[in-house]
Amino acid sequence: MQDPRLTLLSTVALSLAAFASAWGALLALAWWLLATPRRLPLHRWRSALGLFILVCATAVLVSLSGGNGLSYLFRISVVLLIASWAYSERSGGELLDMGTWALGNRTGFELGLIAEMAVQSLEGLDRDLAMLRLALRLKTGGRITLRSLVPALGLLVRRELDRSRDIGDILAVRGYRAGGSLCPRFTRGRWDGAEAALAVGIALLALLP
Repeated sequence: MQDPRLTLLSTVALSLAAFASAWGALLALAWWLLATPRRLPLHRWRSALGLFILVCATAVLVSLSGGNGLSYLFRISVVLLIASWAYSERSGGELLDMGTWALGNRTGFELGLIAEMAVQSLEGLDRDLAMLRLALRLKTGGRITLRSLVPALGLLVRRELDRSRDIGDILAVRGYRAGGSLCPRFTRGRWDGAEAALAVGIALLALLP
């Protein structure tokens, strides 16, 4: 999808459908297979695998507590697939554009700016974690111990706080106070409307009794 507004609408609708029932998750999976390129950047596979392992562990706990662990595993896995697609479709600045479009040049601009900075911080944190893992492997010969991990994580937190302070200083120096002027423009792909409408229809089928 080229229109981030329809991407967000489809993501919310399909996530609700997948979380509501196994039937909704099956329909959402069919939508994902038909409407997306079904690809994930290579550097994201490790993170996706870690999340999947966490979901599997949670599903085991659900089964042990008397719930339907297989249904939970399937539904949450589909939610993760939809989320990974939405993340891969994201481009820089679109959160700011959507916020301004929805709520105007003051509240919408501020919320969009905060969202953009939050995403950039997460991406920076992801890069820092990759460098941290590499540094720990080089230092400990592949063995990561609690003694080496704790100070490294403390350094990571401090680096993130310093980055946030630097961003605040830059905004202050440039005279930012509140709101801003922005005229967002969105492009729409040929099938964006139909795909979004189908996603909403799937959500309605899954949520309505």
